[in-house]
Amino acid sequence: MHKEVTLTVEVRESAGKIASRKLRQAGRIPAVIYGGDRPAVPVTVARDDMAKLMREHVHENTIFHLQVAGSDAPKPALVHDYQVDSLTHEILHLDFLRIAMDKPVILKIPVSITGTAVGTKMGGLLEFLLREVEVSCLPTDIPESIALDVTPLQLLQNVKAGALPLPAGVALHSSPDSMVVRVVAPKLEAAPAAAPVEAAPETAEPEVIGKGKKEAAEGEAEE
Repeated sequence: MHKEVTLTVEVRESAGKIASRKLRQAGRIPAVIYGGDRPAVPVTVARDDMAKLMREHVHENTIFHLQVAGSDAPKPALVHDYQVDSLTHEILHLDFLRIAMDKPVILKIPVSITGTAVGTKMGGLLEFLLREVEVSCLPTDIPESIALDVTPLQLLQNVKAGALPLPAGVALHSSPDSMVVRVVAPKLEAAPAAAPVEAAPETAEPEVIGKGKKEAAEGEAEE
């Protein structure tokens, strides 16, 4: 079942790195709302509010009803993208995409597998190749994930995206031939080859020792 939350945002007047740094120091996250037939609106979100939602995993395909301070009613949107600090893991920026509740949206949904493939009990290895697929559906039909039971899979069998059990109202947008999971045979290690026996030279010749030219290539990567 899809998730819906209401989030209060404030319109911001300033832009740029310095302004964004000051906002973060004040506990706000710079963001932008765009899409549809309206211009983009730069806003800010309370860091504590968004961090709480992220911990609860409601950012994944959650419908955000954005309440802009001073506006009449909240407007629905999805988190289209976000940036996270690699060291602190704090959110640095958010992109909200406007949506209409009566029009389909295209988004990626995670695939979750359950069960134990029969083929793995015969020595096979289960490979999980595609962990999310792109689908099209109404915002109210957005699933949290697509469950796939791999129990029936025999050795050398697979499941492609076109065979996924999609919920009602959800249509596959990814290629139906994309491989999701498969059970492969274990790789057998080849026995080490015997070392060839070298025949002794008929006539021993003096070894010629030459001093070759040593070359070294050094380089530095520039950002």
